[in-house]
Amino acid sequence: MNIQAPPELSRRNPTVYRPSVDVTFPPHFQRTLTYYPDMPCDCELDLARRWVRCRAWGIVTYDEAIAARHKFTSNPNFSPSFSQIYDAREVTRIAISGAEIGLLARDAIFESGAPRALVAPNRETYSFGRSFLLYHQINANKQQIRLFRTIEEAEAWLTA
Repeated sequence: MNIQAPPELSRRNPTVYRPSVDVTFPPHFQRTLTYYPDMPCDCELDLARRWVRCRAWGIVTYDEAIAARHKFTSNPNFSPSFSQIYDAREVTRIAISGAEIGLLARDAIFESGAPRALVAPNRETYSFGRSFLLYHQINANKQQIRLFRTIEEAEAWLTA
């Protein structure tokens, strides 16, 4: 699904935008999304490796993380058995509260055996990753999630 925002919306002037298509979120996500046309998250499916490749840059918000997640989970080629690599090397700031990290970690989108790697080279992204892991463990999710400082380490772990 591709959600297009009106051209008058910009990052400097965020506006609440309701997409014209029906977007189904789990009940605890039923809220209005703040939409930024230059959303600093992108996800693609690597069907050959059975990976979800996500990349983020700039300032990342909760709404943008949810929109990026919805982008790949709504793809008909997505399977919960895929592995995930989340590249946060270009993230400058994470504007996600502790409660929102808990909401992100609560949903088990991937199967329990599917490995997930977060590339977090700087202190802020690494701290976010540690919080995400802790919330994940609190919720008794059995997914394999690991933090890495380099993309090469993460890819090597996923291919091993």
